[in-house]
Amino acid sequence: MKYRNKDLTRAREDYLETILVLSGKEAGIRPIDIAKFKKVSKATVSATLSALRDSGYLYYDECRTIRFTAKGRRAAEAVLRKHNVLFRFLTLHLGVPRAAAQEAACKMEHSIDLEIAKKLSSFIEGLDGNPAHPGNSTELSRPQSRPCGVGKFFLKKS
Repeated sequence: MKYRNKDLTRAREDYLETILVLSGKEAGIRPIDIAKFKKVSKATVSATLSALRDSGYLYYDECRTIRFTAKGRRAAEAVLRKHNVLFRFLTLHLGVPRAAAQEAACKMEHSIDLEIAKKLSSFIEGLDGNPAHPGNSTELSRPQSRPCGVGKFFLKKS
């Protein structure tokens, strides 16, 4: 089982996830947008983005706008998918409060590979098809997700 590329740390995964979420809301993502969003210094963002660029996950265009490479987009989408699966399982099927589930999903998304997340997703779909399962209350809405370590920004699960 492959965990992740050695050049993709938890912090770098979080940056990829943040860029993916921001790219759905803004036309061009700049380093300052990430710094404001994550509430970190521009120097921290710059160092992390340089490492991601050097590892082939993203690039800057002539306007210093951040863009994903194909490898970077795949990695960002994988992190967000794992987060959404974990968040959904924790809230809908285990009854964990949203704030606690958000924090736990942010930690766990880095610890499982995509194949495990896919199996968990299939398991959840089986639970969703069972109306007798206690996690299938109609009072619970579909989960939303946000990148780890950031404010009150939510992205609906796709």
